[in-house]
Parts: sequence; structure tokens; C-alpha cells
Amino acid sequence: MSEHAGTVYLDHIRDQLAEQRDRKTSLEKRGQASVAISSGLVVLVSAIADQPASWAVALLVLGAVGGLIVTSPAGYIETSADGMRRWLPMKHWRAARSHGERAVAKNLLGTIEAADAMNRLKAWCLLASVVLQVIGVAVAAGTLTW
Repeated sequence: MSEHAGTVYLDHIRDQLAEQRDRKTSLEKRGQASVAISSGLVVLVSAIADQPASWAVALLVLGAVGGLIVTSPAGYIETSADGMRRWLPMKHWRAARSHGERAVAKNLLGTIEAADAMNRLKAWCLLASVVLQVIGVAVAAGTLTW
């Protein structure tokens, strides 16, 4: 079996897809942590404050919502069975290896593009979640010192 440029490209594309999947996993773990932190802070603020620090609690709850959005699996697209079914006719199976590699590369690139877009959105939601938590803590600290 001879090596050709297509093999190099396909390997790189597969590496990029693995990186996007790793990024998704990392974001989702941080989103789960954000939900846990917000939840704990809501309980703490509610327990310490004489009267509910409603703005602080609202901000922390919104921070938790941001974390929940980050943990959502929605929006990720993988190659569908129907998409791969088109490769089943014998003409595709008998084609040169580079033909198959190019078809797989095209599918993987679509998956990478969708994952990158979703990961960017999740990263912004995670940032918003953390910012809301920081503001919520600041508001709670101001409420508790009066």
C-alpha cells in the first residue's frame, strides 16, 4: 500500500476532530463545576442573609443556567448512518483508497465545523456563567456587610 498526501491530510483532520471532542468534554466538565458552584453559593447566600439577597441569588441562578447550557449535548453533529449509506454501492468499494479518504475527510470536516461552532458558543456561555457568579458574589458581599 503506497502512502500519498491524502493519508497525511486525513490523519490531520482526524486529529483536529479529536481535539474538538476533547474541547467539548473539557467545556462540559467546567459547565458542571459552574452549576455546582452556583448552587452552593445560592444555598450559602440564602442561609447567611437575614433577608434574601434576591439580586445575588438571581445572578447566581443565572450563572447556574449558563453552566447547564454548557453541559447540554445538543448541537453536535456526527456523520449520520444515511450519510455513510451512500458509500455502500460497489463502485465506491472498488474505488481507489484516495477516493474513500477524500469522502471521509469531507464528512469529518463537516463534523469539525459544527463542533467548533458549538464549542465557541459553549465557551461564551461558560464565560458568562463565571462572570455572573463573580457579580453575584460581589452583590452578596455588599448585601451581607450592611
